[in-house]
Amino acid sequence: MLELQGARLRGRLLVDFIAPAWRPKFLQELLNVRDGSEDLLLDMPLVGRSGERFDAELTAVAQKSAAGLLAAPQLRWMLRDITARK
Repeated sequence: MLELQGARLRGRLLVDFIAPAWRPKFLQELLNVRDGSEDLLLDMPLVGRSGERFDAELTAVAQKSAAGLLAAPQLRWMLRDITARK
């Protein structure tokens, strides 16, 4: 989907793959997720390594401890290519 092997994705920022026009919205939504007030579900265009855009659904939730407390700012991500749906 992002045209990189798993090992080459480590250390890369997700925002690098988001279409530039969508980055401010993504970053604002990310702040809401980090404080644990809501989960994130966005449909937005991403850009692969070759520069080709595709539609993606991004889900992110704040990681919580067994006691229900927010851990250090850690998020769980799921990314799906939804091009065929659009």
